[in-house]
Amino acid sequence: VYGQLFALLTALKVNNRPDTPSPTGTVNRVVQGVIIHSFDKE
Repeated sequence: VYGQLFALLTALKVNNRPDTPSPTGTVNRVVQGVIIHSFDKE
């Protein structure tokens, strides 16, 4: 949690809005090639 908070505050300090999509599309949050397997709790 500390690392995430530090990164957020640092981004805000340099006027970078982390939750705003990149207007040019250079930053993409879509992850490809990940397979989510089901989990059966025994």
